[in-house]
Order: sequence, then C-alpha cells, then structure tokens
Amino acid sequence: MIFGSTVEKDDSVSLIRGAIDDGINFIDTAKSYNSGLTEEK
Repeated sequence: MIFGSTVEKDDSVSLIRGAIDDGINFIDTAKSYNSGLTEEK
C-alpha cells in the first residue's frame, strides 16, 4: 500500500484491519496493484 512513499507491510496490514473494524466493506484490489500481492490475502 503506497501513500506517496513506501509503507511497511505490517503498517499496511494494520491500516486494512482498522478499516475493516470501522465498517469498511469494500477494498479495491485490482490485478494491476502490487503485482497481484493484494489478491493473496
């Protein structure tokens, strides 16, 4: 996950988990993002 610079994997995971905990129910994981790594989780 990138917001203008590289973000560590653990920080990205924490961000996504926090978003889910707060009710986010859609995350766009297009194949072009991160060479497919996002689809592995």
